[in-house]
Amino acid sequence: MITIYLPLQFNSSNFEIKIFDLNGRLVIDEIHKSRNGKIDMTGLDKLEAAPYFIRITHKDSKATIQKKLVKY
Repeated sequence: MITIYLPLQFNSSNFEIKIFDLNGRLVIDEIHKSRNGKIDMTGLDKLEAAPYFIRITHKDSKATIQKKLVKY
């Protein structure tokens, strides 16, 4: 499980979370609702140990952030 911390202004907001491998293939595409300024994301155990990119998009404003995610 990973926890994504967000500004409190995005509390109870919906986010689209996409995870891509280094070849650009989409491996996870989910919608999550933030609670108490964070999103707890489970199910990452099915990913192989490798680097990925995680893209988080606010469903209403379309504000997007992309970060590198490394699974050990």
